[in-house]
Amino acid sequence: MGCGNCGDNGCKGSCTRVVITKQGERGFTGPPGVQGEKGIQGPQGIQGPVGADGADGADATLPWSALCTGLITQSLVADPTVVIPTGGNTIGAIVWTHFAVGTYRGTLAGAFADTTICSIVQAPKFASSKVPSFIQFGRMTDDYVEIRVYDFDGITLTDNRLEDASFRIEIWA
Repeated sequence: MGCGNCGDNGCKGSCTRVVITKQGERGFTGPPGVQGEKGIQGPQGIQGPVGADGADGADATLPWSALCTGLITQSLVADPTVVIPTGGNTIGAIVWTHFAVGTYRGTLAGAFADTTICSIVQAPKFASSKVPSFIQFGRMTDDYVEIRVYDFDGITLTDNRLEDASFRIEIWA
């Protein structure tokens, strides 16, 4: 039988995984003793807030109304590949493309309000040559967000440098 927290058969119920889901699905999950349906039950017995509908789903106190998080990788001049964890996207089907050298767009018509916040982190992989000097990520219009990857000089846009970069898009209510 799988873990009661994450469903993994190898976990045996001792994981500390946190899963954020959309409204109407199971809420936060975690180690034994954590309540997924009415908020997080802390080790000292502190209960978190009740979900948006009073029982299940999204926490009414979360500042964003939609969220997308995952890993993004780009090679040569190809479109980026994106891995989204289960429940990691409540925004919709964002289409990621290679727009120009060092420039990648995530497009979904009308999805990115001016309250959209984007963040991206790429940890250095010392065995890899895909280490940019810096990455910009932000909302450009209501229809797309954009990632720009710069070479070591910090000026020249360059391809083939994103490797398992962790990104997050929040659309605040």
